[in-house]
Amino acid sequence: MGILTGDMTRLCDEISALRGAREAFIKDLARGAKEMQAGFRNARREMARKTKAERLAFVSGLKKKVSGMRKEFAADIAGARQAWLGATAAGRMARALEEQRRAEAEARRRKEEERKAKAAEEERRRAEAEARRKEEEERKAKAAEQRRRAEAEARRMKERAKRKAKEEEE
Repeated sequence: MGILTGDMTRLCDEISALRGAREAFIKDLARGAKEMQAGFRNARREMARKTKAERLAFVSGLKKKVSGMRKEFAADIAGARQAWLGATAAGRMARALEEQRRAEAEARRRKEEERKAKAAEEERRRAEAEARRKEEEERKAKAAEQRRRAEAEARRMKERAKRKAKEEEE
């Protein structure tokens, strides 16, 4: 086999190998883009869920605050009326009942805040675990891709060595 023929064969083989590598790269790029889009969709869905919960909590809290302010205002007016007219037995009983209701409401509010804090902490832990799981999957996928590429490169090198040995024999 002549030098020109050997060079042409080598160039043809290199072109075929590069074409295959380019096709694999394009497929890998498309798969990566689809995965990235899916990740964006999931992140957006999660963010929408969280912000909805936060908005509902804010509105709920706002209603409670306004209700509390109205009760305080009514109590303030009742206190002014009581100061002006004097305390009665019924007024003292009503004040004691109101103080008891406030203490119970405060205890319920604290319990609810503790429950929400625990739920938020659990959500944060779950999100961290999910992030760690995704990172591990990505690491494994990258390692598998690197192994695949190394194996492909090793095969190409063997083929080249065989061709070279064959050329040297001839």
